[in-house]
Amino acid sequence: MNIYIRVDGNSQIGLGHLIRCFALAQMLQSDFSITFVCRCIPDKIKKDLEEARFQLLEIENEAVFLSLPTKNDIVVLDGYHFDLAYQESIKNTAATLVCIDDLFDKEYVADLIINHAPNVSPGNYNALVTTQFALGPEYALLRPLFLEQARNKKAVANLETVFICFGGSDFKNLTEKTVATITAFPVFKRIIVVTGVAFEQINKLKTVIDSDKRIEHFHGIDERKIMELMVASDLAVVPSSGILNEVLSVGCNVISGTYVENQKFIYSAYKNENCFYDAHDFEPKELNEAVQKAVNRVPLNKNVIDGLSGERLLKIFKRIKMHKGMNLRLATIEDAETTFLWAKDPEIRRFSFNKNEILREEHVAWFQSKVNNPECIYLIAEIANKPIGSIRFDRVAGNFVISYLLGTDYHGYGLGKEILKKGVDYLKQLVSETGLSGNTIIGFVIKDNIPSLKAFRALGFLETEDKENSKFEISIE
Repeated sequence: MNIYIRVDGNSQIGLGHLIRCFALAQMLQSDFSITFVCRCIPDKIKKDLEEARFQLLEIENEAVFLSLPTKNDIVVLDGYHFDLAYQESIKNTAATLVCIDDLFDKEYVADLIINHAPNVSPGNYNALVTTQFALGPEYALLRPLFLEQARNKKAVANLETVFICFGGSDFKNLTEKTVATITAFPVFKRIIVVTGVAFEQINKLKTVIDSDKRIEHFHGIDERKIMELMVASDLAVVPSSGILNEVLSVGCNVISGTYVENQKFIYSAYKNENCFYDAHDFEPKELNEAVQKAVNRVPLNKNVIDGLSGERLLKIFKRIKMHKGMNLRLATIEDAETTFLWAKDPEIRRFSFNKNEILREEHVAWFQSKVNNPECIYLIAEIANKPIGSIRFDRVAGNFVISYLLGTDYHGYGLGKEILKKGVDYLKQLVSETGLSGNTIIGFVIKDNIPSLKAFRALGFLETEDKENSKFEISIE
C-alpha cells in the first residue's frame, strides 16, 4: 500500500511540518511505500529523504498529484492551506485521508486526524462522525532517535549545561536575546547554542558568543548531533514548536514560550500540564524569571512522552491497511482445517456459547454440512488471500442468525467490526439480488465479549436483553 505525504516547506512553519512528516514516515516505512509530494522543499530535507530512501515527487500544480491516489492508498496532509475543498478532492479519489492538525480551524472530512498536543479531544474538531483520532503526546511525531531516548530518559542531577535553539530561521533573533539572559547566570558552566540553516543573523550573534567562553555555537547540524547536545544538557530553552517535544523526550528541564500564532495552542496545552518554565514571549524580564525558577528547581511534569508513539501510529496505519485489503468469499471444504484451528483456539472459545472440546472429525463433518446447506451463508474473511476470520448467517424462522469470529493473530485492529459490517452488507446485497427471503439479522453476544458488543452497537443494531446475553437485531432492508 502507498502512502502519499502532501506537505510543503516554504517557511519556518512549513519546515516544522516537513520534520514531523519525516518522523511519521520513519515510523511507518517498515510496512508501507512512502512518497513525499511537495511544491516547495529545502535542499537539506531533499537530502534527508534520499538518505532515508523515501520517494520525492516535486509538483508544479495540484492536478499532477490528484491524478495519483487510488482507493488502495493513504494520503497524509500537513499544512494550514489544505482546506475543505482540497480534502474533498482527495476523498474523491477514494483514498484514505489522514490530516495532521494542531489548529482545528477548519472543517474536516478526514478518516483520521493526528494532533500530538496535550488536552485535545475530538470535540475540538468540526469533523465527520466517522473520523478517527490519534490525539495527545502518546502520538508524538518524533524521529526514532528521540523516541528511543524517551524510553530511556536521563535524570537531571545538576543544572550546569543549557541548550538554546529557536529552529530554522529564528527571524526575531530570539537566540541572541536568550543567550544574553543566560550568560548572566554563573551557575551555567556550558551554554550550547544551535542555529538552523536559514538563520541570517550569525554576525550579530557572533559578538555575543565571542564574549563568553562558556558558549559553544553549532550551525546547521543534523538530528543525531542535535539529540546528542540535548542529552548532554540539563536545561533547554526552546519555543513551543516541534522541538519542544524533542527536548521533553530526552528528559531536559525546559523553558518555553511562544512567538508565532501557530505555537499558541501547543504552548497553552503543555503549560497547563506544567511541562516547562514559562517564558511567555521570551522578553528578557519573563525569560529571566523562568531561568530563576529553573535554577531554584521548581518541580515540572517530565513524563508526558513515553517513546511509544511509533508503535501506536504504526498499528493505526496497519489497521487502515488491513481494513482496505480485507474481502469476503464463500467458504469451501478446503477451509475445514483453518476453521477447526480457529474453533479450538482457547481465546476464541472463551466467548463461544459452546465451551465443549471440539474434535477435528466432528468439526469437519459439521463444517461440511454448513457449507452444503442452502439455509447457511458461510463466508471467509481474507487479507492478501490469507484467511483471518469468518462470518456465518444461518436462516432460522425467516431470520438470519449471525456467528462470526476473528483469528487471534488479528485481534486489536478493529477487524471484528469490519468483518461484521462487510458480512451484513454482503447478505443485504445477496437478498436484494436473489430475492432470498429474510426479514431481520440477529446476533447473540456473551456479556463479557466487550469487542463484539461494541461492534454490534457501532453498526446500529438494536440491543435487548436475552437471559444472560445481549441480543442484537437489525432490519435486512
